[in-house]
Amino acid sequence: MNRLILLLTVVVFLLVTGCSGGQDSANQSEEVFATPTLHPIFNSEGEVKPAQLDFGEEDSPTTTPTPAVENENQPTPTIRPTIAAQVITLYDDALNENWTLENSNNFDYDLEADQVVNTGQFSMALTPEMGRGKFRMTVSPDSEEVFRREDVLAFRFWLYSGDDYIGTEELSVTVVGSNEYTYWVEDDDSVQIDDEFPTFPQTRLYYLDINRDIPPETWVQIEVWLDERIYDPDYLYVTGMIIENEEGFLRTFFVDDVEMVILR
Repeated sequence: MNRLILLLTVVVFLLVTGCSGGQDSANQSEEVFATPTLHPIFNSEGEVKPAQLDFGEEDSPTTTPTPAVENENQPTPTIRPTIAAQVITLYDDALNENWTLENSNNFDYDLEADQVVNTGQFSMALTPEMGRGKFRMTVSPDSEEVFRREDVLAFRFWLYSGDDYIGTEELSVTVVGSNEYTYWVEDDDSVQIDDEFPTFPQTRLYYLDINRDIPPETWVQIEVWLDERIYDPDYLYVTGMIIENEEGFLRTFFVDDVEMVILR
């Protein structure tokens, strides 16, 4: 009898121990580890703004159809309209024939730099030469296209920092336009606002959602949505985009895949 009791005790002990071990293994296998995240400025797949964009075929609809609602007591969901948009490439291994860089000041540029590229074979290597330079990408007087302000949604390009950090205040972007000319003219005074403010204000990187310094050897996409530039004046024609350096920032950086987003 004692042997039987002892045997039953051992069996029960083994069963209890085995169950506890299985639960521990299950708990360990279900443990969740945090996954690293990327800062949003270094994620090219972020949310499109300021509205949904449709880059489909020419016959694509300009609005999203409203789905049928089975229960008439349910509220109809709000549907955001889709903007029919087109991307015009201003630089991708070569400069768009309707645009020119000849109006740049105190900037050296190489359109066939092959040290680093975002896509394709070449990028633009840009080097400020002294003080504050202006790298001007402007509409040529011989352009076969006219870019009306009401049709232009945004400029965007990829910026490569080079061998050092680029501070959020060291570069700025300005979009310029005219009420008289469809191309850039140096002495154009057709757009005027209060004398206390510049006609076309510079927008530094930290106002373009770049809220920390760009690390060395890093590509970042810069987007300038015109309707978000609340201090810009009203004008009829977009005539160019300017990248300007702060005084003291005189090293080479790279720009690639420059695009303009327009209404189709």
